[in-house]
Amino acid sequence: MRNLPTALIALGLAYSAPTLALSTPMVDGRCSEYAELGAATQTLEQNVQFWLYQDDDYLWLCLALPEMSYGALDLALDAPRLDQPRALHVSAQLGEWPLASPEQAPQSPDSPLWWQIRGWTANTMRVNGSEQTEEGLKPRFLPDEAREIQFSKARFGSGDWRIRLDLNGIKGSDGLWHTVQYPPAEGDERPWAAISTLRPPG
Repeated sequence: MRNLPTALIALGLAYSAPTLALSTPMVDGRCSEYAELGAATQTLEQNVQFWLYQDDDYLWLCLALPEMSYGALDLALDAPRLDQPRALHVSAQLGEWPLASPEQAPQSPDSPLWWQIRGWTANTMRVNGSEQTEEGLKPRFLPDEAREIQFSKARFGSGDWRIRLDLNGIKGSDGLWHTVQYPPAEGDERPWAAISTLRPPG
């Protein structure tokens, strides 16, 4: 993993004691089981609730959204088994490309570069038919309860990870639309948050 010339912010997560004998989360766009699993949690801007849970093999992130939010996600990840940071995208489709090479991102909805992902998955935005707009027929999306993503440590490695994310289409209490950045931008700089992932026994 390359050393990045940016500040690191350790995730200020609080842990709760598990209350049920659940094994792992299901990637279904709901965060309700994370508290029962004793997952770490933190409240972000616009009352987005950030949950983190991991075992020896996988790590899960769940971002519980305010009502009437959509939560398209752009997540940058640097991890021990990556030769360079990757950009992971979650909307109606999933995508992945080198963070430093945005020209390698899909440039249209029908690009074959969509779904070229490995070692992670997420719940996508929910398409519910179509609607007529000034620009023609467009897909209609339902608001989501949460954006949830699962990572394989076999692909990304165990140890110290670095992430930063942009969560788009968040409906604020002011009635306006917001993008939630984590960690928040510091001027023109985007710091990284550090996650210490468990190492498999032995």
